[in-house]
Amino acid sequence: MGKVYPRQIMKWILKLANLGKIKWQIRAAKEYRKGKITRRKWKKSYYWMNKAAMQGDPKALFQLGKYCMKGLGTLQDHVRAYALLNVSCALKPIPKHIRFRDRFIKRHPDVKIPGQKLSRSLMEEFQWL
Repeated sequence: MGKVYPRQIMKWILKLANLGKIKWQIRAAKEYRKGKITRRKWKKSYYWMNKAAMQGDPKALFQLGKYCMKGLGTLQDHVRAYALLNVSCALKPIPKHIRFRDRFIKRHPDVKIPGQKLSRSLMEEFQWL
């Protein structure tokens, strides 16, 4: 068995991610975010995290919310960030994530109402919950 190179690893991660496997889409996003086995590419990281999130994965929704909050791979959008954090917490109420969302809304109270409206429309559109 020969040595496995980072490029080969990334190739297999992307093959599995392209099959629609949430776990591997998140892994692809993480690899592009970390930049260890491939170059750091925020837009590609956002792309793969978005793919997993749109399938309703709570962890991916939470991470995508953080990307939108900071403007990583996409434009900074606090309303969308709050909506994604809110949906993530509704689908899987992890105390650490709930505290993060609540701290975010304390810093940005103006996005709460539009963010809640967007949360509801996302939940309805994708039939989550």
